[in-house]
Amino acid sequence: MTTLFEMPIAMKNYQSSYRKRIIVVGCGGTGGYLVPNLARLVASWNNDNIELILLDGDRVEAKNLTRQNFITPDLGRYKAEVLAERYSAAFGIQIQYIPEYLKSTKVLTRMTLDGNGSTIVIGCVDNHRTRREIGKWFRRRQGRVWIDAGNEEMHGQVICGINFDAYDPNNTEADQPFGLPSVADLFPEVDRDRKAVFNDELSCAERAESAPQNIATNIMAANYLLNFTQQVLMGEPLYTHGVFFSTDRSSTDSMLNLSTRLDADQWPGYKRPKKRNRRAA
Repeated sequence: MTTLFEMPIAMKNYQSSYRKRIIVVGCGGTGGYLVPNLARLVASWNNDNIELILLDGDRVEAKNLTRQNFITPDLGRYKAEVLAERYSAAFGIQIQYIPEYLKSTKVLTRMTLDGNGSTIVIGCVDNHRTRREIGKWFRRRQGRVWIDAGNEEMHGQVICGINFDAYDPNNTEADQPFGLPSVADLFPEVDRDRKAVFNDELSCAERAESAPQNIATNIMAANYLLNFTQQVLMGEPLYTHGVFFSTDRSSTDSMLNLSTRLDADQWPGYKRPKKRNRRAA
């Protein structure tokens, strides 16, 4: 008996812009481990055309010191500020920071490059309310990239979404880019969870009861975020649009770009845009 394997489809020619801006939303458990190596990556290219911006309204607390990438002198300071200052000094690059929570799509819109620029948003947040705002931004214009990490204590996923028209198996044009589903396209609860709130709207008790995360899980999520970001920055062909991983089992399941997975009609959270003209924001 012969078993047939479906080969993954390479998504090419999706990043041809000269100038790129990376916006990291969330500088805690995952973002805190992503930023050092992301700064190293940018510095290694010695490229002034790549900008790095950190966005987070959280301050460093004593409970963060055992799991997140902070030390005692950081207590009370904004996480985004600490990481921006530390790693811009360490690698000789400029890292901007905004000590605010992302609570409106307008914040991302103001930071989005126009013209020949490309904007990549890296989500390192732990609530669907913030993801919903990123999703609104992502869906408003083609070419936008949203790489999102989500994890619980011992497992998680990283999803690389790119906004283009859905994959068409009948389109024989060489190297035609196609859409990769975002985390909101694959997980409908991102858009449908009406009880979700922003982090600063949680009470102290609710924040204390949030799901625990393991340091190895945060680091693994950060490493996959870095890998997808490097591929996007370099314009390398993408054969996967995400990974599921488990640290207690040391296992990874790659989400290959298979034609069955690229059918937008099958994405649980996919919302087709309304058929009316609107100005892209």
